[in-house]
Amino acid sequence: MFKDVFSLASSSVLGQVINLCVLLFVARLVSVETYGAYAICITLVGYMVVFASAKYHHVVFSGSLDEARKIATGNFVFTGLLSAIGFLLVLIFKGVFGKLQDVSFVDLILISLAGFFSASNLFYYYLCLREDRLSVIFRSRLIPPLVGGIGMVIYAAMSGTQTGLLFFYTLTNLLGLIILSGRQRGGWSVEEVVLLLKKYKNFPLYLLPAGVLEAFNSGFLLLASSELFGLEVSAAFGLYLRLVVSPQGLVVSSIGDMLRRKIVTSSVSDLPRLLRRLGAVLFLISAICAVIIFLFSKFGIGFVLGDKWGYAGKYFIWMLPIFVLSFVVPSLSVTLYVFNGQRYDLFLQAITAGLYCCVYFVASRNLETFVAAFVGANCLKYLIELLLCFKCIGEANETT
Repeated sequence: MFKDVFSLASSSVLGQVINLCVLLFVARLVSVETYGAYAICITLVGYMVVFASAKYHHVVFSGSLDEARKIATGNFVFTGLLSAIGFLLVLIFKGVFGKLQDVSFVDLILISLAGFFSASNLFYYYLCLREDRLSVIFRSRLIPPLVGGIGMVIYAAMSGTQTGLLFFYTLTNLLGLIILSGRQRGGWSVEEVVLLLKKYKNFPLYLLPAGVLEAFNSGFLLLASSELFGLEVSAAFGLYLRLVVSPQGLVVSSIGDMLRRKIVTSSVSDLPRLLRRLGAVLFLISAICAVIIFLFSKFGIGFVLGDKWGYAGKYFIWMLPIFVLSFVVPSLSVTLYVFNGQRYDLFLQAITAGLYCCVYFVASRNLETFVAAFVGANCLKYLIELLLCFKCIGEANETT
């Protein structure tokens, strides 16, 4: 288990190093306002990915291998259509929400394309994972950020608008899709894809609403802070999300994917002990990383990124409790998907969205109060999520 986790997680280490270097250069070269606007665009890409994938990529791990190949290679049938619909929806919302006025028409096109490429990536990534083609995953996480990152840094040094940065982000996702799908030539037809979508219609029944709420929840901090306190505050949180949360999320996802494979070959009765052991190891790792983030926030952020980012260190420190919990709990919550606990995931995302709405309307007058309420809401969310994981395993144990 741990060997597989290390293998998959380490396959992305070089790619994350490249992403980190690109982020540091771009943040130092462009203005705080430009970076804040770019971060908002990336948040919109996240919404587009959830809408375009419709959460059907989870089917790749549920049906036969032949079905998995057909749904992966034929995903363009619906991801492309949903991306086009998503573009029209965001275009409509642009006229309603004030903060989206800074997002141009070209930005919306790039956001839709990046969402489409990322959604398709999910299907091919899961297929490569199921077929044990980790070398393909390795290349998809190394070559695209290298090419796209070099272009992004050069562009930031010459001009540095949010549209140009978004273009290279979109290019990175396109290259990743080309690599992941390069050797997949499985036969499929539109009729077969539609039949598979119908066969596994229960996946989006719970997962899609949960995914929409999850996208709202993940983008809440950035969009709400921008609306309430301005681009400078949202830029600081955007820097935290890209510098800390994005690499962390990739590691957590890798751990969850390997845990998913381990669960399939393990007895349900052994899972509570396995989760406790894995949780203890992850907590120790997250605590060490939290100390490093604290020291960087206090002494290194201004030196590395320039004096204009010196103010952002306190935001990183405020988020440390969330960092520790988000390193441990989401890695274990893959059990909600394996044991048909999608309803619990939907419940969890609904609770989180409700808590965030309370934070927005009750604690929006003062930045410190807003952040404290946001951190408290997340701590409560992760406690509920952990309890649901063990409840889901207990139910599965009773039925076996």
